[in-house]
Amino acid sequence: MADAVFSVQGAGAVGPMSNAASVQSLPDIAPHNGQTAINILPKNLSLQEMNLLCEKMSDSDFILKVPMLHGFCLGITKAR
Repeated sequence: MADAVFSVQGAGAVGPMSNAASVQSLPDIAPHNGQTAINILPKNLSLQEMNLLCEKMSDSDFILKVPMLHGFCLGITKAR
């Protein structure tokens, strides 16, 4: 997360993607019944296997810029 926040000039906060974290959700971000989208993990994959799959399919040069972050995990820079 540090690499991401420090590679974007003016960025002040960063957060990871998740299966249930509003605009940080994968693959679906649309809310359901007024609640944050919850993307159920495939039954045939363990959490470890899903993590490895996401790492394999990720483009480390792609940084998604969103107007807000879900509060489950944040990295915040300090003024210099």
